[in-house]
Amino acid sequence: MNIVMNKKAEILDSTGTSYDISICVITYNKEKYIRDTIESILMQETTCSYEIVVGDNASTDGTRSILREYWHYDSDKFSIILNDVNIGLTANIYNAMMKAKGKYIAVLYGDDYWIAKDRLQKQFNFLEQNANFVGVTSAIENRYDGQNKGFKIFPSSSMRGRCCTLDLYLSGYDFPMAGVMFRNDIFSNQRNHFRKMLEASLSIDDLSFCILLLMTGNVYIFAETMGVYRCFKKEN
Repeated sequence: MNIVMNKKAEILDSTGTSYDISICVITYNKEKYIRDTIESILMQETTCSYEIVVGDNASTDGTRSILREYWHYDSDKFSIILNDVNIGLTANIYNAMMKAKGKYIAVLYGDDYWIAKDRLQKQFNFLEQNANFVGVTSAIENRYDGQNKGFKIFPSSSMRGRCCTLDLYLSGYDFPMAGVMFRNDIFSNQRNHFRKMLEASLSIDDLSFCILLLMTGNVYIFAETMGVYRCFKKEN
């Protein structure tokens, strides 16, 4: 697949031709957090083949040096997109997904991380065994930056261990985007919708992306807490 936005981006490509899973990581000035994010992927205990596709949106801190370090360490596993300008959140996600060679795509933001070592394997197994679902995610824990204990589990208990439909989502019952895994062909079929959103806004939120998935089917939510959404306290 080819990058369709920002063709001047520098690409450090993975060497494989296909993978079971492509984990798309989105970054911008995440020097402080990106190692936690990547290491939470590398700790996964899985029989699946996977690549880590990182879209960096012209970071000005040390994020890029860290990403290059990982790519040189294991170019088989990493594909790095180094945008020369900040193209916006939406286009950055789109580019990373366009580079994905996996049967399934998982999304993770550059300051969030996973805490369950079997997350990838469980998600992969679920989608392999449940063709009627387009995606699968898990409950996540909200933690303030620098703390090892969460203050909230998301989503609400009423949505854990069940599926989320488009009607439920539009009624206010949502699911965690951090770590959601879905079928790559679903994204391929939704590209026209994604392009329209790109034209409308360079910074769409999770709501729009989740709706794109749910337009084609349901997403299952594991009851187990498998990831962390990093929160930041507002400075006075």
